[in-house]
Amino acid sequence: MPSKSRIPEDQRSPALRAYYRDHDVNREANRIRTQLWRSRHPGRCAELSRLFRQKNPGKQFEYDIRCRYNLSLEKYQEFLQKQDYRCALCREEFKRWPCIDHDHGTNEIRGLLCITCNHAIAKIERDPQWLERVKEYLE
Repeated sequence: MPSKSRIPEDQRSPALRAYYRDHDVNREANRIRTQLWRSRHPGRCAELSRLFRQKNPGKQFEYDIRCRYNLSLEKYQEFLQKQDYRCALCREEFKRWPCIDHDHGTNEIRGLLCITCNHAIAKIERDPQWLERVKEYLE
């Protein structure tokens, strides 16, 4: 995997080129060594993860929303405030963590939903006739 540098490769000094060359080689070696250690010490790995999460509450959530949705914690907070800490569909106050509703094609964030509304939206997206069947059933 090539390194991501702000300095184009042709403009790097020889020392900087050597650093990135060694860095890329060591990165792969470190990745393999880490995988090997984790496979040999699953209990210790789980314990270290648990301790990290205890010492750094919210970091895992922040990492997850950044990686999954390209959403910063600040933007997430803006969504919560804009929606008055309520579900975008049913307007009920969130009892648990809100679900981040997004378009699966574009990954664009539409809003924050309660788990019930999120499941309903998912069902409708998978099977558009489902909503019509629900209407017929309730009549």
